[in-house]
Amino acid sequence: IVFGVVIGMRLRTTLEVIGFIADPSLFEAANLQTLGWYFDQEQTLNGVNALICWLKVFKYLKITRRMTQLSRTITKAIIDIAIFACVLLLFVLGYGVFGFMVFGTDNPEYMTMTVSIQTLFRAIFGDFDARAISQNDSLLGPIYLFSWIMIAVALLLNMFIAILSMVLLLSQKNI
Repeated sequence: IVFGVVIGMRLRTTLEVIGFIADPSLFEAANLQTLGWYFDQEQTLNGVNALICWLKVFKYLKITRRMTQLSRTITKAIIDIAIFACVLLLFVLGYGVFGFMVFGTDNPEYMTMTVSIQTLFRAIFGDFDARAISQNDSLLGPIYLFSWIMIAVALLLNMFIAILSMVLLLSQKNI
């Protein structure tokens, strides 16, 4: 379905460009924003198509025993991972709002809610500026950073691994 939409969008934009080439006077009065929007949407849908094509590879994971086990583990863990993702979302939004409200006026890494959440994910991988947060608030800054890293890395990451390990053991018993 997505491929058909992309083909339709490509035909529409191609015909419009051909119309500009055939009659150059149309080009001067044309609204190119619409044409640009169609090109942007086409590119986005092509990205979705590429993702779908790569996800189809999972269909071929049943060739070997180990790949079958991986496929079963992923499909059985989907519900647990979805619940985990909801819990993770609550923590990320909570800490994101806190960082935005407390540090947002002084620290560019927390100026907007989106940037604040991106900063939290970067902090999980060790990319954070502890000095700048401590300068904003010498008490809450270190507590905020330490508690986020402890919750995100120690608790949530280990919960994710535990979910996958539990489902992997269950799928191994069923083979």
